[in-house]
Amino acid sequence: LPNATETIIFVTANARALRHFIELRGSEWAETEIRKVALQVLRIMQREAPSIFGDYRIERLPDGTEVARTEFEKV
Repeated sequence: LPNATETIIFVTANARALRHFIELRGSEWAETEIRKVALQVLRIMQREAPSIFGDYRIERLPDGTEVARTEFEKV
């Protein structure tokens, strides 16, 4: 949006789609901006659905950015 206009969005997704998004966009290979979004989604989902998203851990990279990691990829 122009001039950094604040916008409220509403997103729907199932658990599998959210896990896929977090795995792709929360990785160290993703752009920093989308990675921040993925990690915020992960934090919300860990709070709201810990049995589904509790296997993820957030790790800090040497450059100070964070990534999402899990042992159970492609669920």
